[in-house]
Amino acid sequence: MSEGDAAARALIAAYFARINAEDYEGVAQLFAPGGVVVPAGARPRSGRSEIAAYYAKILAPFPVHHDEPVRVAVSGADVTVEIAYRGRLANGRGIAFDALNVYRLEGGLIARLTQWYDTDGVRRALLEAQAAGGPNPDRVGAEPRLGTAARMTPERRRAALGLMRRGAAFRLDLPLGQPDPPLFGRAPMRHVVEVTDGLELNWDDRLDNLNTQGGSHWDALRHMLRPGGAGYGGRPPEDLGIDLWSAGFVARAVLVDLADGLGLAWDERREISGDEVDACAARQGVELREGDALLLRTGWLGAYLGLAAAERPPEVRAPGLAPDDATAAWLAERRPAAVAADNPGLEAVPPPPEGEMLHDRMLPHLGLVVGELFWLEDLRADCVADGVWEGLLVSVPLNLPGGCASPANAVVLK
Repeated sequence: MSEGDAAARALIAAYFARINAEDYEGVAQLFAPGGVVVPAGARPRSGRSEIAAYYAKILAPFPVHHDEPVRVAVSGADVTVEIAYRGRLANGRGIAFDALNVYRLEGGLIARLTQWYDTDGVRRALLEAQAAGGPNPDRVGAEPRLGTAARMTPERRRAALGLMRRGAAFRLDLPLGQPDPPLFGRAPMRHVVEVTDGLELNWDDRLDNLNTQGGSHWDALRHMLRPGGAGYGGRPPEDLGIDLWSAGFVARAVLVDLADGLGLAWDERREISGDEVDACAARQGVELREGDALLLRTGWLGAYLGLAAAERPPEVRAPGLAPDDATAAWLAERRPAAVAADNPGLEAVPPPPEGEMLHDRMLPHLGLVVGELFWLEDLRADCVADGVWEGLLVSVPLNLPGGCASPANAVVLK
């Protein structure tokens, strides 16, 4: 080994020793005064003070981290190093990836460092590790009345933002007043447009007989109560209104196409187990995670609205989740933040003639955010086209104090 090669290797060894010791000022001193770091997928950092600040910032989320130089190749003034990085976040979750550093040395110092790694893959892995949380992923001190909405933690919301890549948006609501005729004997909404008193060029809307559960909607936790009249957590129903969620939902959305995966007949009552949902998700190659907004497509709504109003069956029959203890246990184990479907009840309809509905378990006992009559056809077509079955759900329920439900007001962004 030449004297130059030995000096270059000693400089690189000092670089990794100081990185792993978190001596970022010491790392910066290994660079020439005008040295430059070119991070993968980010702007260059120039000068020792900016370089030290850069390393301190990017490694701050990792209380434990180690860069292992696996292979070092010296060629004159250029040094190429293959690196195995291993780190652990404050929540205990680990992250590992391979990287490549290319150094240009001048006068015994680093003049330029170019870093290479799979930026998209590392970013995804980091967001997922941050979103996973610790042993108990529910937010410490979360308002008990929020139910499973409390699983939409700030960490998971930030991670979900990374799922919007193309900027494509898919509305999950039907127009107000749909389906028409209304289901389950509800009266139709009446939309009146009228001139404001005394202002002939100013127009107002008035919605008469708006039922918040008449179309695409979220059920508030007060929608279903326990025997004796108490709601989720033993609270009185007036403490469990839809306004608790009016700050909005932001979550990773996962669409599971049960209609295609199970070959469902849209107009037949068919109970779907949690294991079948898992199997369909696996078939699509998408993972179900804690804190997700799980969207279940049964095909019911698209087929129903595809019929002329006069041809729509008066009795609702639809596939949906099985109303049994096993499904409730599956929901408790999977720990979603919300579950919504494109059918009228999330569970199979009509409910069983005897025994409890799944609603009796989901709302007053699990505190589950439940959505019904979600329009999933446009989102599903895009997922089939690009093979990506996840996205960013954004929804803002009504700020209706004590309300029993709210129009979904929801979109998925991809």
